[in-house]
Amino acid sequence: IRDSLKAGAADFIQKPFNVEEIVLKVDIAISSDRRDREILCRQQILNDYKDAVDRSSIVSKTDTKGIITFVNDNFCDISGYEREERDGKNHNMVRHTDMPSTILEEMWKTIKDKKPCFGKVKNKTKDDGYYWVNTVINPIVDYDGNIVEYIGIRTDITELENIKAELETNLNISNENFSEAYKISQEYQ
Repeated sequence: IRDSLKAGAADFIQKPFNVEEIVLKVDIAISSDRRDREILCRQQILNDYKDAVDRSSIVSKTDTKGIITFVNDNFCDISGYEREERDGKNHNMVRHTDMPSTILEEMWKTIKDKKPCFGKVKNKTKDDGYYWVNTVINPIVDYDGNIVEYIGIRTDITELENIKAELETNLNISNENFSEAYKISQEYQ
């Protein structure tokens, strides 16, 4: 019995056979198999969701100290950094100097309180350019409620921000009526 359990057997039946015991153990094995299949199905669904998000968004994950543990291809494309250059580095590496540190401190305070953080962020590229993103940073907590990591999901809004800045500068359009001006410019284009 000991050798069987060490070899990975989940259960065993001893002689002389007891019909009730056999039926019960077969029922338990069937239930266990169904649970395992359900877990695999749910895992496949989660992988499909992850793939959809990876294809459509800029994604990065950090540990609780802000050290990057994962970036997707879209992150590499927009920032100009290769995956190997980013992994293990602090996420502040892409912080643009135009972003006030108070905003980033407020973001950290929010996510450390286990709340999602939303905002518009200007980041710098490897070649000292920039890009704007709409950002959602979400703390990931374990079963006990402890934060284990953070995930950031972003959408590139660089073109929109550049058009907005150009309209504000050249046409003296304020923030309040920017949306209307942008809609008109899109219709014209």
